[in-house]
Amino acid sequence: MYFRTYNFFIFLFLASFSVLWSCNRKPKGKSIDYVSVSVLSRDELRALKKHPNADHLEAVERSPLKQIIESHSWFDENKEDVCDRFELEEVTDNDRYIVSVLTHSLPYLTEHTVDFLNLLGERMEASYEENGIIPYRFVLTSVLRTNEDQKKLRSFNYNATKNESAHFYGITFDISQTRFAKWDSRESIYTYRLRNLLARELIKLQEEGECYVLLENREKCFHVTVLPE
Repeated sequence: MYFRTYNFFIFLFLASFSVLWSCNRKPKGKSIDYVSVSVLSRDELRALKKHPNADHLEAVERSPLKQIIESHSWFDENKEDVCDRFELEEVTDNDRYIVSVLTHSLPYLTEHTVDFLNLLGERMEASYEENGIIPYRFVLTSVLRTNEDQKKLRSFNYNATKNESAHFYGITFDISQTRFAKWDSRESIYTYRLRNLLARELIKLQEEGECYVLLENREKCFHVTVLPE
């Protein structure tokens, strides 16, 4: 009898702890559907076009990655050596952003660029809190491209240049403009309200000299190049 009573109290304690942990883990705030976000101004839209692709290509000349990776298969065979030599780090899902299923790029960036992504995630987290919004995660749609990737993209992507791409050098990535995911799910949410918040944080980082941003309307993404240290 004593043993069963003891087990019952242990069960109640664990159940109560689980409920409290779940409540504490769930972030506060409203869904983006219930929060008003102002549209981007003309000045903000101009800032998102301030640095054309030529500026991004000039910036990548200072990347620690000095060679174009030919293919996914070659990278897989030489991954450890390439990552060590060129300071590459795998980019994976976390609480602030997710990596889309990549069909024409590899989920690798320089260590400094990954630090920038984490900084952007922190800025977005602060923006959500300031606006009383539950956390959302932005989505990376293109990362480190190989020469093989670029050739394939040229057949259907207007923005995929013929001979050169900033995506070759591990400091450039694309973020979806309107696709996001909740903090606890990979389910896609499409909204211009979150797009506007993300755009404003990217503009601030660009003004601070951390990156170049190019709004690509055709591909519905922010093309971002992180300026090397």
